[in-house]
Amino acid sequence: MKKFLTAALASASILVVSPVSEAVANTSTKVTICHRTHSVTNPYVRITVSQSSLGSGNGKHGGASHDQYSSVLFPSGKPVPNVFNPAVTYSPASEKKWGDIIPYVDVSGTPLTNSAATVAGLNYSGLGIAIYNGTSVYAGLCKNMTPRELYDSEVAAGKSPADVLADMDETEADEWVSAKTNCGGTFVGCSPSTIGSPGSASTSKVTICHRTHSVTNPYVRITVSQNSLGSGNGKHGGASHDQYSSVLFPSGKPVPNVFNPAVTYSPASEKKWGDIIPLVDVNGSPLTNSAATVAGLNYSGIGMSIYNGTGVHAGLCKRMSARELYDSEVSAGKAPVDVLADMEETEADEWASVRTSCGGTFVGCSPSVIGVPAPSVPNYRKLKGMLWLDVNRNGLFNFGERIVANYPVLIQPAPGNSTASTFTAVTGPDGSYELMGIPAGRWIVRPAALPNSNYEYVFDSDSGLSQVDWSVVIVMPTLGEATASFGAAMTNRAISLRVVDTLGSAPSTQTVRGTVWIDANRDGVRGSTERVIVNHLVEIVPGAGNPSTLSFTATTDATGYYELFGLPAGTWIVRAAGLSRLNYDRVYDSDSGTSQVDWMAEIMVPVGGEGFANFGAALNAASIAAGITDDIGAVPAEVTSALAPSLPATGSGTVRTISLLALSVLLAGLAMLRRGRHAGA
Repeated sequence: MKKFLTAALASASILVVSPVSEAVANTSTKVTICHRTHSVTNPYVRITVSQSSLGSGNGKHGGASHDQYSSVLFPSGKPVPNVFNPAVTYSPASEKKWGDIIPYVDVSGTPLTNSAATVAGLNYSGLGIAIYNGTSVYAGLCKNMTPRELYDSEVAAGKSPADVLADMDETEADEWVSAKTNCGGTFVGCSPSTIGSPGSASTSKVTICHRTHSVTNPYVRITVSQNSLGSGNGKHGGASHDQYSSVLFPSGKPVPNVFNPAVTYSPASEKKWGDIIPLVDVNGSPLTNSAATVAGLNYSGIGMSIYNGTGVHAGLCKRMSARELYDSEVSAGKAPVDVLADMEETEADEWASVRTSCGGTFVGCSPSVIGVPAPSVPNYRKLKGMLWLDVNRNGLFNFGERIVANYPVLIQPAPGNSTASTFTAVTGPDGSYELMGIPAGRWIVRPAALPNSNYEYVFDSDSGLSQVDWSVVIVMPTLGEATASFGAAMTNRAISLRVVDTLGSAPSTQTVRGTVWIDANRDGVRGSTERVIVNHLVEIVPGAGNPSTLSFTATTDATGYYELFGLPAGTWIVRAAGLSRLNYDRVYDSDSGTSQVDWMAEIMVPVGGEGFANFGAALNAASIAAGITDDIGAVPAEVTSALAPSLPATGSGTVRTISLLALSVLLAGLAMLRRGRHAGA
């Protein structure tokens, strides 16, 4: 009996803490910088380069030769930031020295890596940020230039043509690749006439953060014509692009009106926030005409942080393919027809070729024409974990063990992490905590010290069951998740003295369960002779308004039945995995009946209660006509229907379900055995 009890408890533990698998996406290798020149008229040129061209080495962007300063003009030392200052007279000409301006993130909003990480944020503060973003009187100091424009500007500033060409060859700007090719693969020795014609016209493009309807991907970074911006409805920055929720913000539109990770946007209809529009175009020149009426919209505070991808807001505004945006918006609950209409209105340069493939308009275009779905990878950075009283000291959160709620967790940079910030999270009612957007790199995660000597550390994620110090070093990936969980227990002395536990909170007892079966007659009711689908994956994630940070998976057993025990009360979305054959239809799920079946059920689990999510499939008509027989469904070993349940039960996979009554008896037996051991000690 003791062996069977251990197996039952282990299965419950697996069900409760099985997280959704994680993956990590590749980062972009490109970064846009302000490259220093030697001209007080055009002190910077805005270029996009590979991260490999950045670093502390001489000749690299950000290296010694790209961050010089005048010891004559600044005898007290290098200014911070070391940038061109319009208030300074750079004379004589040999003292025209200042440094590159390098942001913290790449063009996708992801922190720089490898050699580029050593110069990430170089001169990107104070005047440096104002120059990079083209704000106020600093507009136009860092702008795009053709290679011929830069050449002419540098020569006019007194730099020798040979030195200008050598510097341009070292620059490796993406924008000048074709000109470099025309010069035979190197600017060194190239004729100015081959480099290009003088005085090329400036662009009318501007890069914005266009609002979406997804709390996971709240913005997409796109480049558009200035004439698509304005105060008119339908334009970027107009009324339809700067909505807000009067339900969530009854006092009025927030300033800036941007997505805020600290806000719960529920119900789904309240997922409203505005575009973020800078003050300048891609050349660093102030916006003009209709675009000028919305220049700087929401470009302050959190809005500026999101646009620049700094701190915890990194990755909230990123580039996406047309198909990535489509899938993100549909997943967020927006109707496909509305998504396509919005994409058509967007007029993003990045999607021009896709729009052409759709016949010149996204309206009515098939998703397969828009593009191939992106791999299922996290598009966020998240630190998560759990604190609980690990009574049996096995390093697993078992059924019946108490959680530690409202407990602070400190996150500090580990050695080698140049981030100056520290973060604090607090465990929720289910003992879990979550921190979104923490910068990539190594971090030390530590909960607050235990309240008194009645408790001791028994588990943390990086030291297992030995050398437990409640200090976990995690590596936060560029995209994805990291976990740090902690277990404590009352000391044997405290138990022997019968000290009452004051740290742990009673765990939740809510349950989600259901059946996945072959609904041959398509009536939405599990018939006694209908076959079940075994070993089928079911995922449970928080629904609208549910503050839990936990996600769960379960697998149907030999009767097609699954169950998850110990979820927090609230709204949950239950999804059954897709079918492995094309000759089956989804014909039923619990919240959509026999129409609009998507095998995704939104259920409410009450406090101390349970929720049901059942899913039915059937062979399609063409397969039946062709004489194809069912090869997915299995005859159940025993008939157990979750559609007409009796007693609640736990277990999944090959673990046979048992009733709560039986489990309660077993737990009571365990408690008696434990008390007996203490009494005999």
